[in-house]
Amino acid sequence: MNIYGNAYTNSLVGVLFLFISSLFSSGFAAISGGDSQWNVPSNLRWGRVNSLLENETGLWVGTSSGLEQHDIQSGKLVRVWTDLDDLPGNGRGVDFLLSGMGGSIWIGIRNYGVAQRSAEGEWRTFTDLPNADINTLLSDQQGGVWVGTERGLLHIDNTSTVHSYDFDNSQLPGLWISALYMDVQGNLWVGTLSGLARRNIDDSWLVFTTENSLLPDNNISALAPDGQGGMWIGAIWGGLTHFAADGLLDLVNTSNSPLPSNWIKQLLLDGNGDLWVSSKNYVAYHPAAGGWLIFDPEAAGLMRNLPPVFYQGQSGLWVGSDPTLLRLQGIDLQVYDSEPEASLSSGTTSAAEENAIRRRLFVPDAQGGRWFVDGSELVYQNHQGQNIVRLDDENSELPGYIRKLISDRQNGLWVVSYSSDQGGLVFSHRSLNPADNQWEHFTLDSFSGGLLSSVNDVVASPEGGLWLTASTGEVFAMLAYLTPDRHWEVSSLGEDNGWPFNYVREILVDDLGNIWLAGYRYLLQRPASTLPVRRIDSRWQQINMADLGLGNTVNSMLADGEGGLWLATSDGLAHRDTQNTWRSFDDVNAGLPSNYIDGLQTGDAGDLWVNTPNGLAYIDSIAHHQTGGSWKTIDTENSNLPTNNVFSMYNDGDGGLWLDTDLGFGHLSFNFDLDDEISGKRAAIIIHARPQSGSDKQHIIRDRISGAVYDGLSERYYKNDDIYFLSYKPDMDVNGDLQTDKLAVDAPVTYFESGTIPPRDLTLADISAVFNWAIQQGSLGQALIISIIADADETGALLLNPDTGQSLSVSDLAALLDDYQQNTDNTVILLLESSHGGALLETLAGDKRILLTSTSAEQTVQYQDVLGSDSFLWKYFRRLRSGMNLEAAFRRVETELLDSGSEQSPQLEDSGDGIANGDRDGRMAQQYCLNGCFAPRANQQTYQNGDMLRLTVPNLPRNKLSYVGLALPDGQGSLLFVDKNQPVSIEEGFQAWRGSDMMLEMEVIPELQRGEYIIFLIRTPKGINPMEQVELWETSQESITIE
Repeated sequence: MNIYGNAYTNSLVGVLFLFISSLFSSGFAAISGGDSQWNVPSNLRWGRVNSLLENETGLWVGTSSGLEQHDIQSGKLVRVWTDLDDLPGNGRGVDFLLSGMGGSIWIGIRNYGVAQRSAEGEWRTFTDLPNADINTLLSDQQGGVWVGTERGLLHIDNTSTVHSYDFDNSQLPGLWISALYMDVQGNLWVGTLSGLARRNIDDSWLVFTTENSLLPDNNISALAPDGQGGMWIGAIWGGLTHFAADGLLDLVNTSNSPLPSNWIKQLLLDGNGDLWVSSKNYVAYHPAAGGWLIFDPEAAGLMRNLPPVFYQGQSGLWVGSDPTLLRLQGIDLQVYDSEPEASLSSGTTSAAEENAIRRRLFVPDAQGGRWFVDGSELVYQNHQGQNIVRLDDENSELPGYIRKLISDRQNGLWVVSYSSDQGGLVFSHRSLNPADNQWEHFTLDSFSGGLLSSVNDVVASPEGGLWLTASTGEVFAMLAYLTPDRHWEVSSLGEDNGWPFNYVREILVDDLGNIWLAGYRYLLQRPASTLPVRRIDSRWQQINMADLGLGNTVNSMLADGEGGLWLATSDGLAHRDTQNTWRSFDDVNAGLPSNYIDGLQTGDAGDLWVNTPNGLAYIDSIAHHQTGGSWKTIDTENSNLPTNNVFSMYNDGDGGLWLDTDLGFGHLSFNFDLDDEISGKRAAIIIHARPQSGSDKQHIIRDRISGAVYDGLSERYYKNDDIYFLSYKPDMDVNGDLQTDKLAVDAPVTYFESGTIPPRDLTLADISAVFNWAIQQGSLGQALIISIIADADETGALLLNPDTGQSLSVSDLAALLDDYQQNTDNTVILLLESSHGGALLETLAGDKRILLTSTSAEQTVQYQDVLGSDSFLWKYFRRLRSGMNLEAAFRRVETELLDSGSEQSPQLEDSGDGIANGDRDGRMAQQYCLNGCFAPRANQQTYQNGDMLRLTVPNLPRNKLSYVGLALPDGQGSLLFVDKNQPVSIEEGFQAWRGSDMMLEMEVIPELQRGEYIIFLIRTPKGINPMEQVELWETSQESITIE
């Protein structure tokens, strides 16, 4: 068994090795190796994978938020079970799954107990246990289950009697039970954090520890059979131990095998008799024939969090971690990846998966990716949140523990790390490009003769050098400069050159080349005139902080882009302009959330951000400091900021900010003002009534549908103030991040009012107030959008209060629409998700009205998915947010519902005759997109020889790339335009628009082909390959005709 190497005699292993190798070289895509193929349908939705189980009803996934049921063949989500679906545990999540007799499932729920679900769907629970902190479950092969807890071993037998084992009635070496395994003789092996025990079938015990055996570590984490009568043992620190059937122990660790780490999480013997090892930073595969294969699915972009969870099912080996499931079938390895998260709207934050790890060291790149430090590793994560590169001192040239991480301002990265081998700090430089692995390393001898062992601050200079400050422990501070041609200049700072203390906290090289040093109570400035630097020990100008009325400590410095300087201090914010005039800001004169300013950052629009222990503050433009511009605050009270304590910020290059908080790492993004076509005055109404059914499931479905509407509006640049959200539920989650969106609901009770005012159902007065608000918005640049999600009777009346039966009749709704249009003359788009929707159309039809309903007059709604994804409005807004016009999106969803087997018949009426889905319906809807159709505009629709043809491009969002093109008549091909009158063939590559507002300007001549030309614009997130991720496109198109 002690065979380690790379000779793979098993054909499966050879294929798998080649396949994984191709994965690393090709990246995350649909690639093949031999007969292997990666597939990427949708998958996990609710949380991190804790456990997996396959039975005849599907693949069951225990997550941090509940229980998911997936289709075995496609991996797609079938159903989510939570406490609202009678899943026991009150929302604690599912930690362990175990197959029971008769098709039942045993479920371990941390801090709650054990539950069993029968094949018929009936539940029984065991909550009155001596300890409810469940670590692991194991079948006793007789209808009962062994339960490992944090304070002892339990046995629930087939009569539901609970037996407890602890120090008093067993020889357990410890009570933290981490692993269980039953051998072929029926003996129970118990792994604890204090050793390994075996309970024999005659109730006698054997104990194995580091003191009486060759076990390398008492902290047992995993147990698995070896397929030959023996057992594999995994430990937290000691690697693997093979306990052979003849009693011999064989150790496997980093010193005698390719294992990168001795930290073992889970072990599993698959259907071929091969061993799989799950660890915190790798997955290892050990075939029965010998050898090891080590790979990192997180670095390959397949998983975000290791270690993964293994499960051997009838259909193959399943591997799970958020957000991915993988299955190995024979030589086919299939990947089931999650759908991308929706973008966040203005004033919201998302901690997502980053919250688990503090990443204080962070550098973004121009492609939307970021380098950050995770423990002892340097990680590159792309714009989609996939970890592409993970480096440490074993697999790269990193010298040691990372202390600092900064951009060099020239597409490079500086890494300052401490190397015990070299006895001090090493300054390493590499490209921001994760594919470029060339490194340079530099060390600096300190005045004491050894290597520098600590550094206070490091900054890059505009010309490519590196400045650093350090305290030597003597009577002076040290300033060093690594020149662009890579040699050091070092100087001491003391009283002889203007520095009164031996400590420098911050260093800054501003826009004009001035060098600023900040320490306790003092600033030093050295004018730019002394650059280029060849002697850095010149005289400095000293500034006493007390003279400025500021605190003693400078926490951060920032150049203002105009030759001035911002200071974040322990007692407020200060600005120095180019005339050496200082101005201070604090909680009194500027309304800052705190006088203790931790950090400073500029946004893409020139706005200035400050972070404090009490929230964020910003001013629209740095130039506003001269004109008295007002400061605005973002905190937990007026936004979804999860905590007010923000340590640091980083500009993401797309107009957003990465935030490092006391709850972890998160992202803040904002909507962007577009031109009048896209961001002209607009308004939208969402009416969300309580469902008549008392089923919690129906409540969740309606919540999800309403959230999809709000989120779709937000994705198309509707701001919170543009949307009037009337909902019986104040604590709505509109973007699906499982956090309350506190600003979303406007009435009848807001989130902030719900602490003192009880939530209530909607009333007719509430509906009238909504329409009064719409009238007050006045004339709009876009049609008013009204989305109603409610129950309805056969007449179409919409139920507002299930308890009292109060409803909004069809005639009352018609009167409200008439009154609105008489006052504003605006077009109205009415979207209705209800039963019997078609019953409203004859009464509501009219001029300048587009009516869409999810059902006909005879039909009831049929959605069942707890996520609401099979509803009309959920699907419809998914299409609208991509840029489709109202008519095209309707036809697409109509087809999707038909293909899914749904008997619902959505209705579209915009001809004014009250009859839906007629030949004349859809003509008006074709002219409208959600918040404007943003295709390039033509100066006229039809052209003849001698006419001037002008196509102009609307203003484009800064956080996305835009592709502008022209499709030729009769399918003759398409051209992309990169600038005015500069077309390129698509065959030359998908090239983004880089011009201003004019796409094409020319005279129509006889040589031009006659017919209909399609003008299109495609918007995509930055950093993606648009040809490989069409699902992320936002599209809009118009047509012109040359006669």
